[in-house]
Amino acid sequence: MYKNFEPHKFYKPISFNYTSNKIELWQAGQMKSNDSFLTSISCIEENYKMKITFKGETFNRFVDNELIFDKIFSLHDRLVLVTMPEESTLDVIGMSALRTTCGITRLGKRFSTNEPFCCSLFFVENAIDLVTFSFNNPEKLLEFYK
Repeated sequence: MYKNFEPHKFYKPISFNYTSNKIELWQAGQMKSNDSFLTSISCIEENYKMKITFKGETFNRFVDNELIFDKIFSLHDRLVLVTMPEESTLDVIGMSALRTTCGITRLGKRFSTNEPFCCSLFFVENAIDLVTFSFNNPEKLLEFYK
């Protein structure tokens, strides 16, 4: 079971490092890819935002090499890094639901196909156990496991 958080609490930008050995890609409720390879995910605070970079074998076919997230807040079982534009290239249910929770973080944003609008961090005790990325163009979920 994942660590519980006080829901809807906002945090200062964070930094972290996470190493994954397995990736799953989900789209339309079906697993599209299940790959085992080493990926390093690093997040640093930069200009009051969070910058995530990746190092690894073939992750870049799934996600852009560098991502910027504007805010971080909690849901009951995770921390969520998010970029939430008022206007976007495409709104999906996940974006609409998060927009009501976190508000708008910028006026507009054109997301690339491999650029997620949010990153979720799931913890076991005080260590990150799972990192996920949610995309809107097309709607898909990318999961990085230890």
